Parts: sequence; C-alpha cells; structure tokens
Amino acid sequence: MSGSAITPWVVGNWKMNPMRADAKQLVQELKQLLQDHVIDESQCHIGVAPISLALSNVQAQLSAGNRTAQDLSRIAGTGAYTGEISAELLKDSGIDFVLVGHSERREIFGDSPAIVNEKVKNAIDAELTVIYCVGESLEQRENGQAEQTVLQQICDIASVVQADQWERVVVAYEPIWAIGTGKTASPADAQ
Repeated sequence: MSGSAITPWVVGNWKMNPMRADAKQLVQELKQLLQDHVIDESQCHIGVAPISLALSNVQAQLSAGNRTAQDLSRIAGTGAYTGEISAELLKDSGIDFVLVGHSERREIFGDSPAIVNEKVKNAIDAELTVIYCVGESLEQRENGQAEQTVLQQICDIASVVQADQWERVVVAYEPIWAIGTGKTASPADAQ
C-alpha cells in the first residue's frame, strides 16, 4: 500500500434487528457516545445502517454522516414496485450512504454482479455514496483465491463507475468466512 492516508469507516449494520424499543435505546446510547467522544470525520467516518423501518427515526436523531441504508432497489426513480426503495427515494429522505453488494444480499437474495451493477449505478446517479462490500468465502480463502475474488468483485462494478465517480465508492472488506464463525480478519487481511 502507498503512503496515502486512508480514513477508516465504521458502519454498524443492524441487519434484520432490533425491535423498535431496543432500536430507540441503541440510538440514544450511540448518540450519547458520539457526544461524549467527539470523533472528527477526517479521523473516522461512523455510520449506522438500521432496518428500513427504523431509517427515518435514526435519521432524525443522528447527524447526516451517520445515516446509511442497508440496500436499495435495482429500479431507479419511482413507480409500481411494491416493497422497493430507490436511490432517489433514499436521497430525497436525507440518506447519503448505502450498502451495496453485502454477502447476504449476494448469497441469500441472489444479487448477481449484474444486479449489483444496477444498484451501484442507481446510487451514484442519485448522488449517494456507495459502501461496496467485497469479500471471499472460507473455501475461496483456503484455495488461495481470496485476492482474486475480491479484485473480481471490484472489477465487476468498474463498467458502471466512471473515473470521476470512484470518490463516491467506499470499498468495505467483508470477509465472509469470519461472519458468525468467531474467526476474525487481521489488519493484514484487510490490507
């Protein structure tokens, strides 16, 4: 890695949790922590990615830099798409960041590279910052394919991200093999 400074990101993805009362308490505790321990955005970006139902409530309580959507629709704009939330609707609601390519979306919900590309393009076109999740499975890691897998995932979106748009993409290394296994990725793995 070069000598350039990278500002770290810490984003809490709530996944499909918690219940409303617990979410309210969690936000209050986070808000208090952020007030007690002011972190300059140039030192670390902090975000919260709550479930869609809690997004407006969290948005009302936290500063703009902290609000992140967990996903977005592959469909742009508005229309008759039951249950979908477009990039434009997120932006109109004051959301500036969105997770795209999370391993659960790829593995459980079938977000193929083509679907991920549509989501990335829609997000960037709506002026959202994409937190693009990349990572390898345990099998890929054990077969020496970790770097190749991650690089391919980055190359997958290169066709929809123009040179001047990469500033709207944050690459988040998400080692799939470490999710819920008790294993952790080392700083060297992330590098």
